[in-house]
Amino acid sequence: MTQARRSRYDRQMINDNSYFKDLMLPDRTRERFMPVFTYHRLSEPGDIRSRFDFSCGVFITHLEALAASGMSCIIPEDLLGTGAPSAMDKTVMITFDDGYESDYHTALPALARFGFKAVTFVTANLIGRPGYLTWDKIRELAGAGFSVQSHSLNHRFLTTLGPQELYVELKKSNETIEDKVGAKVDYVAAPGGRVSGAVVRAAAEAGYAGIFNSKPGYAISRESGIFV
Repeated sequence: MTQARRSRYDRQMINDNSYFKDLMLPDRTRERFMPVFTYHRLSEPGDIRSRFDFSCGVFITHLEALAASGMSCIIPEDLLGTGAPSAMDKTVMITFDDGYESDYHTALPALARFGFKAVTFVTANLIGRPGYLTWDKIRELAGAGFSVQSHSLNHRFLTTLGPQELYVELKKSNETIEDKVGAKVDYVAAPGGRVSGAVVRAAAEAGYAGIFNSKPGYAISRESGIFV
């Protein structure tokens, strides 16, 4: 996405009144914020393919800094029953989007070295393609303590879809992951971080407890009660 296009999108998000007026914004005190470190593909320095890639070395330095600061990691399941992050001092969440094979080959051993856990948001219909995880590897990740959640069915921007397409994109994704992995899928990370009131409602209808997006902070939908 070019800078100009991103700026237009950011303005659209800021002015999306249909989204914000449905949200019940909690107290924005410092202790109620929990940093979320979002990664996509981890690669070698000479194999950086997009601005979303991080080198393995940089990722390790991030983990070293977190460990040196005495930080601990939680996964989305730790939010169930709490509604949203609250007073989690020295707590962060590490997330991976898309389901790249580097989640298994690089992230898993690195996280284990520091005693950290993380969540992978997988795009169900990309699993098994070159460069992406297989279902066997995802099950191994889950067995090693990774949370496995949804990044939609086909990585389509959810805000561009009609009601039926939107519901299918969300519902078929969590059904597929639950069937293949054997674990409950309660959270979805919106592709591109793009959300709207319609997306939040559809996520609730599809059975999700929360939706991760690119807006800083968190809120709770008045209409659906899910974490955003």
